[in-house]
Amino acid sequence: GMTTNVTTPTLYALGTLTTMFSLVVILTAMGIVFYMRKRRERFGSDAGKGV
Repeated sequence: GMTTNVTTPTLYALGTLTTMFSLVVILTAMGIVFYMRKRRERFGSDAGKGV
């Protein structure tokens, strides 16, 4: 009984940390992609027309 009581909160905390970490990574990646797209539209507007 003691082992389960100690292990379960640890596993739960680890799962929460992993979920939070992956969410942060995904949101950061999406933010970078969004930022690069806006930047490309602003600075490279003539590049698309040239080709």
